[in-house]
Amino acid sequence: MFRLGLALKGGFAMVEAVGGLLLLLVPNAGLRKLIDRLTAPDIAMDRGDWLAHTFQHLAASLSIQEQHFYALHLIAHGTVKLAVVVLLARRLPIAFPLGIVVLAGFVTYQMHRYLTEGATGQMAMSLSDSALIALIAWEWRQHRSAPAITAPVR
Repeated sequence: MFRLGLALKGGFAMVEAVGGLLLLLVPNAGLRKLIDRLTAPDIAMDRGDWLAHTFQHLAASLSIQEQHFYALHLIAHGTVKLAVVVLLARRLPIAFPLGIVVLAGFVTYQMHRYLTEGATGQMAMSLSDSALIALIAWEWRQHRSAPAITAPVR
């Protein structure tokens, strides 16, 4: 479960960082056009398509400042999480407490955003990060209780 969680979190962290980079590079008007182009076929087939309408609404109401904030947030979040995942995969002893502290910091910030702004995406990220915290804590206990492998003394 731990390795699967790391793989999923690492993949998602890469998607976050790349998505943030694209969000930073694509002009606001270009983003709106892209969302319209991607959702138009769905709305043509089903005028009540909730997801397509939601994406169109989000794109239309997204200011340049918000776009830049989300871009930088995704880049930072994805990059830091990817670094933590790499450290955890290497099973460095410092990685376990560091991973828990970093992810707990993200959860705290994301929950603040959810509670103050109703940002539901932040809640989803918090649930995912909390699950990984639990897996890290479990794996850390296993790691600490495993006997150390030492070279024979000659």
